[in-house]
This record gives sequence, structure tokens and C-alpha cells, in this order.
Amino acid sequence: MRILFFILTVVFISCSAKKIATATKEKSEAEVLNALTSRNIPFEWFEAKINTDIESPDESMSGSMHLRMKKDSAVLVNVRKFGFEVARFYANVKQYTLLYRLERIYEQGDISRMADIISIKADFNDFQQLIAGNVILPDPGTTTISYDSTAYIIQGKSNDLSLSYHINKSDLRLESMSIIDKMQRKITIDYSDYRQLQGFGPIAYKRSVVYPHNAGSNGRLTLDFTEIIMNKPAELKFSIPDNYEKSE
Repeated sequence: MRILFFILTVVFISCSAKKIATATKEKSEAEVLNALTSRNIPFEWFEAKINTDIESPDESMSGSMHLRMKKDSAVLVNVRKFGFEVARFYANVKQYTLLYRLERIYEQGDISRMADIISIKADFNDFQQLIAGNVILPDPGTTTISYDSTAYIIQGKSNDLSLSYHINKSDLRLESMSIIDKMQRKITIDYSDYRQLQGFGPIAYKRSVVYPHNAGSNGRLTLDFTEIIMNKPAELKFSIPDNYEKSE
């Protein structure tokens, strides 16, 4: 289950910044809100290579991921460590499957269970949008905007989630985001190392996620994107080997 959570955390850390402002004067609330909503970009295919590190009270490990997906169809993630594939995750609109290579077992469940695992009400399309760099937008009429010396702060609601975004005053790039569910569990994501991706604007290639672990403690997941490819068709081959047993 910990590898499944490791993979699903990717859902929360792929936010782009499509709009850039060069002026340093105070922006209107409409400009600040548009800086958030305009980052949601259309896509058909998404592919990324990611170096990962995870730290929690129970474990410390690092590895890499190769993520590919087709909109409204499927998501495929290969997880590697020391040059060897240790897990493979596949999800479509109906179900997910996770292969554990070393144990030769697999885990399978309804796609709705993904929402239970990460404590967020979302369907398959929502997950894909987040992975591709699109943020969860607050419901209309729920947003408030304030600011401090360096950032604009947008707060709002989406269903049972409380959302907060810190947007840099000078360039309107997203610096951090927090998500709090109805059980007061909080995920915080910091974004850095913005690079220009042709046709899509600057993207944060490094993200740090602090997530609730257990007994009031937190874990930290760091993701360093080494490559992002948009709208290039890719193979999404997946099958369960005959000699793998289903995990109970």
C-alpha cells in the first residue's frame, strides 16, 4: 500500500504556471484569480520522468518514475530503484492495478478506491487533470484573496476540500498549495525550479509534498522532474504476468 500512496501522491504535485506578469504593482483580484484559473491547460497525452525521495517515520527510500497517460483512457507508471523496475501501476476509468515486481503479487481495485486512499473526492478525469498540471479550482463564490509582502493568497472550497494557494507577487507563479479534507488532514505542496515548456509556459520541475502519515506525524515526498512531454502519443502496454498472485 505504501508504494500505491507513493504513486498517487504524484496527482497532487503537477501544477504549471501558464501566465506570467512582468509588472510589480499590485494586481486586481480578477488578475490574481485569472493567474490561477488560466494555468489549466488542455492535453491529450502526458509523459514525464521523475526522480523521487520519500521520508517518513517508517521508511526512507528513493527511486524514479516513468509516467505516461492518455486523456479519458489510462495512466501507466513504472517505478524503478537501483536501475530495476520494482512496481508498475496502471489505471483506467474503471479500475487500478499495481504490480509488485519483487514479491510477484498484484493489487487491484475499483477506481473509486483511489479517492478513499488519498482522501479526496475525485473521479478518473479529475486525477488526470491534476497529473497533467491542472489544479483543483475553488467552487465559484467561495474564494477570498488576501496578500502579504511577497505573495497573493487565494482561499476557497471545492466540495469537502479547503484549498489555499500562495502565488508570487512579481511573476504570478504558484509557490505553494495546501489541501485540507473534512477530517482536517492536510497536504502541502511547494513548487520550485520553473522551466519553460514550449507551448505550455513555465512548469515547476521540482515539488515537495508534506502529507499526513500516522499518529499525528508527517511524511515528505520530493519529486524532481527530469523530463516532461506533452501531447506525444505513447504506448500504454500493461498485463498481469501469469505467475503473479493477487494480494488479499
